[in-house]
Amino acid sequence: MSKNKSDQNAHEEQVFNDVLKLSMVSGGYKKKAALKVGGSINAGSECPDIVITRENGSIVGLEHFRIDHNIKHGRNAQSKSAELTSAMKADYEKLVPRLKVDSVSSEEMASLAANYVSLAKYHQSCACCDDLTRSLDARLFGGKTGHARKLPKYRNHLTELSGDDGRIELGYLIEIHSDFQGLFMHDGTRVAIACRMLV
Repeated sequence: MSKNKSDQNAHEEQVFNDVLKLSMVSGGYKKKAALKVGGSINAGSECPDIVITRENGSIVGLEHFRIDHNIKHGRNAQSKSAELTSAMKADYEKLVPRLKVDSVSSEEMASLAANYVSLAKYHQSCACCDDLTRSLDARLFGGKTGHARKLPKYRNHLTELSGDDGRIELGYLIEIHSDFQGLFMHDGTRVAIACRMLV
């Protein structure tokens, strides 16, 4: 398994575990839902990404994907924030060996950091409710990559694991990347919504 795939699997499992922990702490119906997906977790699976074998023998399959508040306006609605993070990681990987031999000037480091801070702030200011809904639509129903179209494939894979008489449940683990603090006004005493969001 490649390092990127291994990192992705670890990230998916971490997101799932974070959701479980928060749901358990929240109590109520969230805790009840979290208890339903308790069991042995395999985040190294594909089709779907996470497979949970419950104590009663049933299998829960979860497909993980990300939706974003700032996307490209092409057919695939790719995340600009994810692209920025990848570029930062690539620059970091190139910079680390140079840091070990002291061949990086403080001006170069400051310039690189300032550039990424500026880009991150710009992406934050471009956050848009419509992009979040377009991103969800593209991930679920878009072209050949829409996850809703893959549900039969996920079910077939899980049937192979559990047998024809096993109980199978499917769901989505949707990671939402959003920063809409600019949509709220705070006057020191109360918070008001600057615009309405329809989802």
